[in-house]
Amino acid sequence: MIMNSHKKLVLAISVLTSLSMVSCKKSFLERKPTDQAVTEDVFNTIEGAQAAVQGMNRLVYRIGDETNSFAFLSQCLTYDLMGEDMPVNSYGSNWFIQEYRYTAARAAVDNGLYAWGYYYQFINNANFIIANVDNVVSDQGAKDMVKAQALAYRAWAYFNLCRLYQHTYKATVTGSGTKWPGPVTKAPAVPLYTAPTQTPAPRASMETVYKQITDDLTAAIALFDGSGISRSTKSEINGNVAKGIYARVALEMQDWDKAATYARQARNGYNYMTAADIGAGFNSVGNAEWIWGAAMNQEQSAPWYSFLAQMDQDNGMHSARQQKMVNRQLFNKYLDTTRDARKVWWTKAGDPAAGYVPYSQRKFRAVTKGGYVGDYPLMRASEMALTEAEALAQQNKVAEAAAVFNEFVQTRRPTYNAPTNSSDTLIKEIWIQRRIELWGEGFRFFDIKRQQATFTAVKLAPNQIGLVRTVTQGHIVSILGSASMNFGQYSPAFLWRIPGGEFLANKTLGTADQNP
Repeated sequence: MIMNSHKKLVLAISVLTSLSMVSCKKSFLERKPTDQAVTEDVFNTIEGAQAAVQGMNRLVYRIGDETNSFAFLSQCLTYDLMGEDMPVNSYGSNWFIQEYRYTAARAAVDNGLYAWGYYYQFINNANFIIANVDNVVSDQGAKDMVKAQALAYRAWAYFNLCRLYQHTYKATVTGSGTKWPGPVTKAPAVPLYTAPTQTPAPRASMETVYKQITDDLTAAIALFDGSGISRSTKSEINGNVAKGIYARVALEMQDWDKAATYARQARNGYNYMTAADIGAGFNSVGNAEWIWGAAMNQEQSAPWYSFLAQMDQDNGMHSARQQKMVNRQLFNKYLDTTRDARKVWWTKAGDPAAGYVPYSQRKFRAVTKGGYVGDYPLMRASEMALTEAEALAQQNKVAEAAAVFNEFVQTRRPTYNAPTNSSDTLIKEIWIQRRIELWGEGFRFFDIKRQQATFTAVKLAPNQIGLVRTVTQGHIVSILGSASMNFGQYSPAFLWRIPGGEFLANKTLGTADQNP
């Protein structure tokens, strides 16, 4: 049952809660002797506490339980497939089709089911670490580093849950038949747990959960800044990452000043990619602009259970039968007619000899052609620049916003100059660049929700407000089930439904607590 993860707090040094995942293959669990459940005695030493945090790092990208459930990377793929910019060319092996059709989120199956338990694993284990690490006999800086990472992970997990199970934070929902009309801040989010407990909790309000998120991030940033310790790999969270997470949260909350400030601080010390970097396959945490990334190896990139098995057509796996494409309207209007270096991320004409269909993706490729190993970006300097530019433009600081925006875009398109006639025009242009730059990195679904709530006059297609997916954009009629899909800005389709197992285990919830 879903609530078992709240009632039985389990930490695994190498892979957290691996023993609680009923479908894990035995061979995976036995690969390393450290893949075992441990108890409170892990906090007898600082090394044990640090190992617990490393387990959380690995949980971001561990091999999943099914071919389409491979930790956070499968969630990111889901979020892009639920947008309008990632059509697929066929059913393939049927992986991710229910996500693409919105039925996984609405029926709580596949990744629509996986998400709830997945993020609560981070919360449960973060709570366990936070409750125990202060008692470890060790250098204060080392303890602060462990606690800061746990706080940041808890905030990150709650932020993702809130965005899945409720409308965007600053929306005021209207319309007949709306279950929770009015400010979304007062609407139910998810159960809130801040300490190890066996007592289930009801859905807390959005403003309550977001208050916890911002408190956690504020505390984490202070601890990171004061610890005096640097991380050993980009797979770990540090102060830059925590500030980047806060920038994302502040953007959602329309706290424009904090969004701009933390985004600028998050990217401090990171350079933008060169043209050579852009075309290199997007597969190395060594990339100069990656702030946070999943450093993968052969075990974490198994043929059937990996992001690149779904994305890189050269390895002949699922991606060869179901190619991920770009919205052809987006490509033709904003990339094809320009000298933008990112054109190499998609093949407009295709390559029949190599098996690529037109508009098929080449952004994400394995390190070795035909292989499955490649790192994955979790946060980049370019995202932070886009966030900073938008936050400044939202404050009508057009000149400042354009300067940040131009500095970034000109690394992709040297002759680019941002529109400065109005903040609204500039904001729309920034949104377009987010669609191009962050394609395949898990942002589009959340951007759709966030942008609809605030700027109802901005149309994603002629005479439409909301998500619109059509055949002319590259989506396949037989997969969609109709010629187009159109969801209004407050459509229930945007709300993921809570898994039934949670209602069986959590008796504070009743049928009235389910999303419509």
